[in-house]
Amino acid sequence: MEIIINEIISQYGIINEIISQYGIFILALFALFILILKIVTKIILRAILIIVASVIFPFLSRTFFGVPKEISIQTIFSFIIFGFIILFFYYFLKILWKISEIIAGFIEKISGKEKCSKKK
Repeated sequence: MEIIINEIISQYGIINEIISQYGIFILALFALFILILKIVTKIILRAILIIVASVIFPFLSRTFFGVPKEISIQTIFSFIIFGFIILFFYYFLKILWKISEIIAGFIEKISGKEKCSKKK
């Protein structure tokens, strides 16, 4: 147990040495790395989900809906590609939506009008 504690303390000493040598920049770089890793992981997990759903869909459509299409590797790849096209289209629309919100907020700020309330 003491060996593990000493190892942790010695590692903490290395971290202090790195911070003293490079300053706060290394901490900011590490935080940026963690944020980028989180975003990349989220995208990879969504891509895996798209692949799994695209592989399962032809079998389910044939079983439940009686689609007479033969299931082959080409069919599965077609659904995978179509799934990724839908995913990229979704991200494209999401980016356009965020840009339009920013532009609308900027226009409201310039014009001095209050934000539009949603109609119920």
